[in-house]
Amino acid sequence: MGVDDDELAEEELLDAPPAPAVPEAEDEVDPVAAARARRRRLVGAVVVLAVAVAVLGLLFPGRQVRPGTGAYDPGTSDQIEAALPALRSFAERTRGLTFTGQLSVTVLGAAQFAAASVQALPGGPAVDRGATGRALGLGAMAAPGGTTAGDQEAFYSFAQHRVYLRDGAFDAVARAALLHALVHALDDQRFDLLRLTRAAAGDADRARALAALVEGDADRVEAAYIDSLPAADQRAVRARRQVAAPAGFAANERAFPHTFGAAFVTQLASGGGNATVDAAFGSPPTSTAQIIEPRLYTQGVTPVGVRPPQADGPQVDAGTLGRFGLAMLATRGARVLDASASATWQGDAYVTFRSGGGYCTKVSLLVGDPGDQQQLRTDLAGAPNLRSVTLFGPDTVRLEFCGP
Repeated sequence: MGVDDDELAEEELLDAPPAPAVPEAEDEVDPVAAARARRRRLVGAVVVLAVAVAVLGLLFPGRQVRPGTGAYDPGTSDQIEAALPALRSFAERTRGLTFTGQLSVTVLGAAQFAAASVQALPGGPAVDRGATGRALGLGAMAAPGGTTAGDQEAFYSFAQHRVYLRDGAFDAVARAALLHALVHALDDQRFDLLRLTRAAAGDADRARALAALVEGDADRVEAAYIDSLPAADQRAVRARRQVAAPAGFAANERAFPHTFGAAFVTQLASGGGNATVDAAFGSPPTSTAQIIEPRLYTQGVTPVGVRPPQADGPQVDAGTLGRFGLAMLATRGARVLDASASATWQGDAYVTFRSGGGYCTKVSLLVGDPGDQQQLRTDLAGAPNLRSVTLFGPDTVRLEFCGP
């Protein structure tokens, strides 16, 4: 049957695409306005993208490294990921403990690393320990507790339970620093370092004693790791780690947890192995005197409780100086050992308060030996911020310092 020509023409018209509409005069597109609209849309898209990248940077900073299992894995091109299992294994074997949870390692650029390593202690005490240091003429004292432990290449955050590694050459020095941080992570999973740090943060001397235990344990394991390295790597690590003897209060405060802490933990371990170190985390030292003389800790000798002096203004800090703090006072921050009355120190208490435009700190010290009491007066003579030295009874020396 044939198809009528009119019907065929009608079907072709139905199948054809619609012709583009021809705009009338009032519908003509303004090219300038259209360009502006496109620019606005582009700027909006860029802003949204930037915000999204920033949020992701906050949630997932740096490059994450998988924890891995087993021994060294040469199958990966990531040096850190390849070495991490062996470092974990060394930490577990040497420390006598095993990791109980996930381990997160984050690689940060230099600026991010520096910013992350100065975190404040979450939920820490509201005290101004810097005011105490300035009143005593020592300079700024360390903030309460802190949440990190490490060095220039790696550190462990007690609050975030995360190891941070600074981006750069992953050489023997970086591996040793990462091993050090892994020991902190291992101790944290077993003993809850943030809980211990918060408990000690309210007292300057107790906080230093705990830091000596924490750092000393990691330094002890790190030293064993360095000893296991090839001779060339050992020389490289020790050359980078070699530093001059600390000079001044700030340097001594930074060095104390490592130098005296390592000796303290090593002596504990020599007497009873890792079990004695575990016990120390269960019942941490409470005074730097116990760190300086480990026998005091092992014999259960604790400082004598001292009634704190009365503040003459709004209080900003209180606690104990301890044997470390007294030695710093007596030697203007020069040395920790053989510092006059610190050798026979029995206990102390201080309070810091606002006074005029600055701060004052009163200290009550128990020093039983009359000769050491006189030596303390001699050592403190000429101290820039010392206002008075008073003897109460046979064994209590009252000091008052005021500074900016």
